[in-house]
Amino acid sequence: DAGRFVKPFTDPEAIGNARKAVETFNRLFKSHVTMPFPAFHSRNLFSGQLQNVLFGASDPTVKGPLAYAKPLAQAYKLRSGKALKNLSREVPEFKQLGLTDREATEALSNEVFARGLTGDAQNAADIGKAAPDAASRMPGQPQLKNPLLQKGAFNPLQPETFVPTRIGGDVAGFVEELNRLSPYIAYRKQGYSADAAADLVKRIQVDYSNATNWETKYGRNVIPFYMFASRMLPMVAKELAQHPGGPMAQAVKVSGR
Repeated sequence: DAGRFVKPFTDPEAIGNARKAVETFNRLFKSHVTMPFPAFHSRNLFSGQLQNVLFGASDPTVKGPLAYAKPLAQAYKLRSGKALKNLSREVPEFKQLGLTDREATEALSNEVFARGLTGDAQNAADIGKAAPDAASRMPGQPQLKNPLLQKGAFNPLQPETFVPTRIGGDVAGFVEELNRLSPYIAYRKQGYSADAAADLVKRIQVDYSNATNWETKYGRNVIPFYMFASRMLPMVAKELAQHPGGPMAQAVKVSGR
């Protein structure tokens, strides 16, 4: 009897089956309480843009609220594959190279692609989809598959193909890309190098692609929203400790009141 009791905790096959069961439940839970709801996506957009404000991701070419609205509008255009007007003059590096607006937009898009700022790997609402191909990380390359024609489109137990969660996943990815592209554009205009701007964006918006082997196998699959909490909590604690009177601390005080 003791041997049979211990087996599920010591046998690799039994452990694997138990882990898969927990992973399946967690995946279903996360997908069905987040992605079908507009409130989830609007909250992510608001909180992500607030992070950009708190960490100074402003456009130096304009003043006031436009300093944050302009990069967001340009992020939308970049993702849509449109050339960004005056970008060649607003980014110091592009200005020195004498690029046209179209060339500058292509250069910016290539920088984003090379540093993995977009695509399914950076989607906080990832629900176990297959590994994304390279094209899905390029701004302006939307999914072309019709979700209604995919197998499992009406099966809620398959959130990666179930229509409400599949479409919600695309919306979540769109929001995540706006939250990352807009500060990247702002930091590049401020004179940051491509690497420095990307590192800062990943720090304030959470780098979901930089997971350890344990986090990939267990953390993010067993603990709901583990990746966000494990990345955000240390960053917030460090910011509050280093700048107790800074923008984030003031935001905490205002929300508390």
